[in-house]
Amino acid sequence: MNKSTITCSIGTLIEWAEFTFYAYMSYKFAPLFFPMFQANTAILASFGTFAISYFARPLGSILFGHIGDKHGRKKAFSLSIFLMAITTLSMGILPTYNLIGIAAPLLLILLRFLQGIAVAGEFTGAAVYMVESSNYNKPYLSSSWVSTASAAGMLLGAFAALIIALPSMPTWTWRIPFFIGSFACLLGFYIRKNLSETAEYSDLNRTHNLEKLPLITVLTNYKIQILQTAALAAFVGIYIYICNIWWASYVVEQHYFSNLEAKTLTIIGQGSVVILIPFMAILAERYSGRLIMSLGFVGAIIIAPLLFFASSTQIFYMVLAMHIVYAICNSAVTAPMFKFLADIFPASIRYTGQALGWNVSVALFGGTAPLFAQYLFSQGLNFLPGIYVSLSALTALSMCIIFFKKK
Repeated sequence: MNKSTITCSIGTLIEWAEFTFYAYMSYKFAPLFFPMFQANTAILASFGTFAISYFARPLGSILFGHIGDKHGRKKAFSLSIFLMAITTLSMGILPTYNLIGIAAPLLLILLRFLQGIAVAGEFTGAAVYMVESSNYNKPYLSSSWVSTASAAGMLLGAFAALIIALPSMPTWTWRIPFFIGSFACLLGFYIRKNLSETAEYSDLNRTHNLEKLPLITVLTNYKIQILQTAALAAFVGIYIYICNIWWASYVVEQHYFSNLEAKTLTIIGQGSVVILIPFMAILAERYSGRLIMSLGFVGAIIIAPLLFFASSTQIFYMVLAMHIVYAICNSAVTAPMFKFLADIFPASIRYTGQALGWNVSVALFGGTAPLFAQYLFSQGLNFLPGIYVSLSALTALSMCIIFFKKK
């Protein structure tokens, strides 16, 4: 791993730790910021706030995509981490409903909205930078570090949630991860300022081949590529947020497992993803990225319904096995996916194309996944969230095959 890999990975890890900490702690934020509702409705409102941050991501993709394609990859994802630092610190000092009333949830919604804008510039921007910085020397492995870092960030967020949820912890300790995260983001911003720009962007800038309006070019000439990106992003969002994050709340509400057991299982599952992504990237380099991705999609189609069925048995080790398989399928898709996305967009609109397709899709499908799953659960349709995940995997596989056939 070189300096740019470490720098990008650390920044992505920090942003995703802060971004997903809220999701893992939604049940705790519900009474703090939405006590005016009954318990189930308050949790729905808390997950709704999580979804709102995703509705901001298309705006972030347009903003940071334009900056990345016109003014440089480094500038775009450096600004994104600075915005994340400010909003994260603000969430850490935010008063609760008991102190300032309705202003508390409104400010929470605003800050989550701004965090969504920041993450939109970070995730795909760091991936573009990593692929282009690799000079296509082991691009699957190079770009996979972004997926590894985001998965590790989610794992760190889960660990923080587990510690904060301990009965012995004071109620105010939920603020600590936000304080630590804001400082870490500012440190990441300082480090990123010293990175060099990618060769591909520098060549475009030197030869005056930058697109004047990257967004218009993408929307006019790359519709199929946008749909392929959107299908992939929808699957990743739905798969992770339903089978990992929302699942932890679901099994506790159903009294299948205790909160500690549920968090332990999700941490093991997410930890396995972190470990497996580099290995899947190595397999993609040696064999075929399209083969590894396709196997991941097929596995996800099968495992998602089985995870929910296994949960109802309340057999801990059976569910643990399901989470390990979940991790294998997750890493098989996310390890090669950024090389796949880099291949379908030319360098002049790569940042905008990836960011727009990805973030519009996760706004519609990823961010709403826990909310939709919670609604299905409240209607007694406990088996449908797993089916929903399977359908998203099938759709993504079908859209990616269109690209695979052209290669």
